Amino acid sequence: MTDTDPQFPTAGDVRYLPVPTEHVPEVLRYIADLMTGATPMTATLTPEAPTEATPAAGGLNLTDWHEMEAQRWEDIDVVDLANRNTKTAKHYRAIMDELVDNHVGEWRSIDDIADATGLDRDVVKNFRTQIYRHLHAHTDYILAPFPGAWGADLTPRRKQVVWYRVSEAQAAQWRRVLPQLHK
Repeated sequence: MTDTDPQFPTAGDVRYLPVPTEHVPEVLRYIADLMTGATPMTATLTPEAPTEATPAAGGLNLTDWHEMEAQRWEDIDVVDLANRNTKTAKHYRAIMDELVDNHVGEWRSIDDIADATGLDRDVVKNFRTQIYRHLHAHTDYILAPFPGAWGADLTPRRKQVVWYRVSEAQAAQWRRVLPQLHK
Protein backbone atom coordinates (compact mmCIF):
# COMPACT_ATOMS: atom_id res chain seq x y z
CA MET A 1 0.00 0.00 0.00
CA THR A 2 1.23 3.48 -0.82
CA ASP A 3 -0.11 6.89 0.15
CA THR A 4 -1.57 7.21 -3.36
CA ASP A 5 -3.16 3.75 -3.55
CA PRO A 6 -6.45 4.25 -5.47
CA GLN A 7 -8.28 1.48 -3.58
CA PHE A 8 -8.54 3.85 -0.58
CA PRO A 9 -10.80 6.83 -1.34
CA THR A 10 -9.98 10.40 -0.42
CA ALA A 11 -12.07 13.39 0.56
CA GLY A 12 -10.01 16.55 0.40
CA ASP A 13 -6.94 15.97 2.53
CA VAL A 14 -8.44 12.90 4.27
CA ARG A 15 -7.79 9.33 3.14
CA TYR A 16 -10.08 6.53 4.27
CA LEU A 17 -8.22 3.39 5.28
CA PRO A 18 -9.52 0.15 6.72
CA VAL A 19 -8.11 -0.41 10.20
CA PRO A 20 -8.44 -3.78 11.94
CA THR A 21 -10.63 -3.33 15.01
CA GLU A 22 -7.93 -4.45 17.40
CA HIS A 23 -5.68 -1.62 16.19
CA VAL A 24 -8.22 1.22 16.34
CA PRO A 25 -7.26 2.40 19.87
CA GLU A 26 -3.59 2.60 18.91
CA VAL A 27 -4.35 4.38 15.63
CA LEU A 28 -6.57 6.93 17.40
CA ARG A 29 -3.93 7.52 20.06
CA TYR A 30 -1.26 7.99 17.42
CA ILE A 31 -3.43 10.44 15.46
CA ALA A 32 -4.19 12.36 18.66
CA ASP A 33 -0.46 12.54 19.41
CA LEU A 34 0.25 13.84 15.92
CA MET A 35 -2.54 16.42 16.11
CA THR A 36 -1.49 17.73 19.53
CA GLY A 37 2.21 17.76 18.74
CA ALA A 38 2.93 15.22 21.46
CA THR A 39 5.70 12.73 20.94
CA PRO A 40 3.92 9.59 19.75
CA MET A 41 4.30 6.67 22.11
CA THR A 42 5.70 3.64 20.38
CA ALA A 43 4.79 0.09 21.21
CA THR A 44 4.29 -3.29 19.67
CA LEU A 45 0.61 -4.04 19.24
CA THR A 46 -0.84 -7.11 20.87
CA PRO A 47 -2.91 -9.42 18.67
CA GLU A 48 -6.12 -8.76 20.61
CA ALA A 49 -7.96 -5.60 21.55
CA PRO A 50 -7.22 -4.32 25.05
CA THR A 51 -9.67 -5.03 27.82
CA GLU A 52 -9.65 -4.03 31.46
CA ALA A 53 -7.71 -7.22 32.18
CA THR A 54 -5.67 -7.61 29.01
CA PRO A 55 -2.85 -5.11 28.48
CA ALA A 56 -2.65 -3.44 25.11
CA ALA A 57 0.35 -1.92 23.44
CA GLY A 58 2.77 -0.31 25.84
CA GLY A 59 1.20 -2.13 28.79
CA LEU A 60 -1.93 0.05 28.74
CA ASN A 61 -5.28 -1.56 29.36
CA LEU A 62 -8.55 -0.25 27.93
CA THR A 63 -9.34 1.86 30.99
CA ASP A 64 -5.86 3.44 31.08
CA TRP A 65 -6.02 4.20 27.36
CA HIS A 66 -9.44 5.86 27.61
CA GLU A 67 -8.38 7.91 30.63
CA MET A 68 -5.17 8.99 28.93
CA GLU A 69 -7.09 10.10 25.84
CA ALA A 70 -9.81 11.92 27.77
CA GLN A 71 -7.19 13.73 29.85
CA ARG A 72 -6.12 15.67 26.77
CA TRP A 73 -9.05 18.05 27.36
CA GLU A 74 -8.11 21.44 28.81
CA ASP A 75 -10.38 23.08 31.40
CA ILE A 76 -11.24 25.93 29.05
CA ASP A 77 -12.41 23.48 26.39
CA VAL A 78 -14.57 21.53 28.86
CA VAL A 79 -16.17 24.84 29.92
CA ASP A 80 -16.69 25.87 26.29
CA LEU A 81 -18.38 22.57 25.41
CA ALA A 82 -20.58 22.56 28.52
CA ASN A 83 -21.64 26.21 28.06
CA ARG A 84 -22.75 25.88 24.44
CA ASN A 85 -26.42 26.45 23.80
CA THR A 86 -26.99 23.04 22.19
CA LYS A 87 -28.76 19.82 23.06
CA THR A 88 -25.40 18.05 22.94
CA ALA A 89 -24.02 20.38 25.62
CA LYS A 90 -27.14 19.95 27.76
CA HIS A 91 -26.84 16.16 27.54
CA TYR A 92 -23.07 16.30 28.21
CA ARG A 93 -23.69 18.25 31.41
CA ALA A 94 -26.43 15.89 32.60
CA ILE A 95 -24.27 12.81 31.97
CA MET A 96 -21.19 14.35 33.59
CA ASP A 97 -23.17 15.51 36.62
CA GLU A 98 -24.55 12.01 37.13
CA LEU A 99 -21.21 10.24 36.72
CA VAL A 100 -19.26 12.75 38.82
CA ASP A 101 -21.85 12.96 41.61
CA ASN A 102 -22.54 9.25 41.92
CA HIS A 103 -20.24 6.91 39.98
CA VAL A 104 -16.63 8.11 39.71
CA GLY A 105 -14.42 5.27 38.50
CA GLU A 106 -17.36 3.01 37.57
CA TRP A 107 -18.50 1.97 34.12
CA ARG A 108 -22.21 2.89 33.77
CA SER A 109 -24.46 1.70 30.96
CA ILE A 110 -26.55 4.02 28.83
CA ASP A 111 -29.61 2.45 30.47
CA ASP A 112 -28.36 3.30 33.97
CA ILE A 113 -27.51 6.84 32.89
CA ALA A 114 -30.88 7.36 31.21
CA ASP A 115 -32.70 6.19 34.35
CA ALA A 116 -30.59 8.38 36.65
CA THR A 117 -30.69 11.56 34.54
CA GLY A 118 -34.24 11.35 33.25
CA LEU A 119 -32.93 11.63 29.70
CA ASP A 120 -34.64 9.43 27.14
CA ARG A 121 -32.69 6.21 26.52
CA ASP A 122 -32.41 7.03 22.81
CA VAL A 123 -30.89 10.41 23.67
CA VAL A 124 -28.20 8.75 25.82
CA LYS A 125 -27.76 6.01 23.21
CA ASN A 126 -27.12 8.59 20.47
CA PHE A 127 -25.03 10.90 22.64
CA ARG A 128 -21.70 9.47 21.48
CA THR A 129 -22.60 10.12 17.83
CA GLN A 130 -23.81 13.63 18.63
CA ILE A 131 -20.76 14.59 20.64
CA TYR A 132 -18.38 13.37 17.93
CA ARG A 133 -20.29 15.34 15.30
CA HIS A 134 -19.99 18.40 17.51
CA LEU A 135 -16.28 17.82 18.19
CA HIS A 136 -15.42 17.37 14.54
CA ALA A 137 -17.42 20.47 13.56
CA HIS A 138 -16.31 22.83 16.34
CA THR A 139 -13.07 21.63 17.95
CA ASP A 140 -9.69 20.12 17.23
CA TYR A 141 -10.40 17.20 19.57
CA ILE A 142 -10.91 13.79 18.02
CA LEU A 143 -11.96 12.02 21.23
CA ALA A 144 -14.70 12.75 23.75
CA PRO A 145 -13.82 14.34 27.11
CA PHE A 146 -14.71 11.13 28.95
CA PRO A 147 -14.33 7.50 27.91
CA GLY A 148 -16.95 5.22 26.48
CA ALA A 149 -16.60 1.53 25.74
CA TRP A 150 -18.70 -1.25 24.28
CA GLY A 151 -19.88 -3.62 27.03
CA ALA A 152 -18.47 -6.68 25.26
CA ASP A 153 -15.00 -5.07 25.31
CA LEU A 154 -14.96 -4.69 29.09
CA THR A 155 -13.89 -7.33 31.58
CA PRO A 156 -16.02 -8.75 32.92
CA ARG A 157 -18.15 -8.53 29.80
CA ARG A 158 -21.24 -6.45 30.19
CA LYS A 159 -24.49 -5.84 28.35
CA GLN A 160 -23.80 -5.00 24.70
CA VAL A 161 -24.44 -1.28 24.89
CA VAL A 162 -22.13 1.69 25.36
CA TRP A 163 -20.81 2.25 28.87
CA TYR A 164 -19.34 5.51 30.17
CA ARG A 165 -16.88 6.22 32.94
CA VAL A 166 -15.11 9.19 34.50
CA SER A 167 -11.83 8.86 36.36
CA GLU A 168 -10.95 10.65 39.59
CA ALA A 169 -8.96 13.18 37.53
CA GLN A 170 -11.87 13.83 35.16
CA ALA A 171 -14.26 14.21 38.11
CA ALA A 172 -11.84 16.65 39.77
CA GLN A 173 -11.66 18.63 36.53
CA TRP A 174 -15.48 18.74 36.28
CA ARG A 175 -15.76 19.94 39.90
CA ARG A 176 -13.05 22.53 39.24
CA VAL A 177 -14.82 24.02 36.20
CA LEU A 178 -18.38 23.75 37.58
CA PRO A 179 -18.39 27.35 38.90
CA GLN A 180 -17.63 28.56 35.36
CA LEU A 181 -20.63 26.81 33.82
CA HIS A 182 -23.74 28.83 33.00
CA LYS A 183 -26.80 27.98 35.05
